[in-house]
Amino acid sequence: METKHTPGPWKVEQYSGHPHYEIYNTEPQRVASLQDHLPQSENNAYLIAAAPEMLSALKFAEDLLCGRLVGVDPGNKIVLPAIQAALAKAEGVTP
Repeated sequence: METKHTPGPWKVEQYSGHPHYEIYNTEPQRVASLQDHLPQSENNAYLIAAAPEMLSALKFAEDLLCGRLVGVDPGNKIVLPAIQAALAKAEGVTP
């Protein structure tokens, strides 16, 4: 399926000493920029950067729950790790 957004993965980069975060893809092309002084700016940047992985994990979970994945182990050995990885990235946790 073709995506309508900039393909991931995306990563966060911070300018040293400044509350300025940028999100880049692998090209590297800038996808988004946060230049504010909110205390949650860093967390917002990680949440934005995790968007492609979260979308992919949600689509995969939807396919599993709707029965569109034949032969996939219902023990979620594939879906759960994808969801956990997307959540960790959104929360700024490195594996």
